[in-house]
Amino acid sequence: MKAAAEEPVYENMVMSNAPRQSGDNGQQLVGEIQPLRGLWEEIVSPCAVLQEQYRYLLTRVSQGWRHHGGNLYYFSKEKRSWEEAERFCVSQDSHLSSVLSWEEQEYLATQVKGADQRWIGLSDREAEGSWRWADGSKYTAGFWTESQPDNWDQGVGGTEDCVHLDQPRYETWNDANCTEQHRWICKTALG
Repeated sequence: MKAAAEEPVYENMVMSNAPRQSGDNGQQLVGEIQPLRGLWEEIVSPCAVLQEQYRYLLTRVSQGWRHHGGNLYYFSKEKRSWEEAERFCVSQDSHLSSVLSWEEQEYLATQVKGADQRWIGLSDREAEGSWRWADGSKYTAGFWTESQPDNWDQGVGGTEDCVHLDQPRYETWNDANCTEQHRWICKTALG
């Protein structure tokens, strides 16, 4: 009988104390690890986003894109019609460039000095006199060359519904026939 009496005492000490102690420590560790895991994710997640943005930027710059003012710009070397240029830009996850400030206009002008005229993303192809940016930005006012836009009918398949930077200084715009072949500027926002 003595063995039977000792056995329950032994079981209680080993069986009841050990799991409870181990379980308490485990719960305590889990409670301490959870906030650390959350903090770790708060730190690592933005780093991963920054790494992805950095890779994207490096890829674009290596393809000839230029960074300015929170945007990337692509200045083509070949010539296309306005619509073909816009299709190219869209294939690059961008649009023909909108110009939303004088500072942006000056930047574009300095980048294309000495080159041919460049298409930008402004047109009134949908409704004459209703100017719209290809990227959906709101058109408020432009940097038109004197007496422009004039919608001149050149007798070559339509009037002038698309806009390019005008020579000689490229600080102003001219409306032109959309089928003309010009170099172009794509734009996409970073972030």
